[in-house]
Amino acid sequence: MKAAYIDAPGPPETIHFGDLPMPVAGPGKVLVKVTAVCVDPIDVYIRSGTFKIPLPSPFIIGRDLVGRVEQVGPGVTKFKVGDRVWCNNQGYDGRQGTFAECRVWASTALANLLIQGA
Repeated sequence: MKAAYIDAPGPPETIHFGDLPMPVAGPGKVLVKVTAVCVDPIDVYIRSGTFKIPLPSPFIIGRDLVGRVEQVGPGVTKFKVGDRVWCNNQGYDGRQGTFAECRVWASTALANLLIQGA
């Protein structure tokens, strides 16, 4: 899976774009194929180290996404494959970010994206 990630906080040049392992939806989790992300000021602060928090390494950057459910783990009833979803507030507090082809989250971290005619 392709992702934008850093190994440590720093300037924009520290961002790598490359392959990381493909996640799998475990119990209570949902695998989302990411279709859109955005860059917020907090993303820059986290990546640069201005907002000092512990980060796993490698750390996938980004906090917001829109995507489609690709896989649901055991116990997930709120979502089904093909549902359009969005989430924010990722990419800090020990959670990986959103700038990747696919991401896995607890189903409670996602919301349905209901668009008329979509």
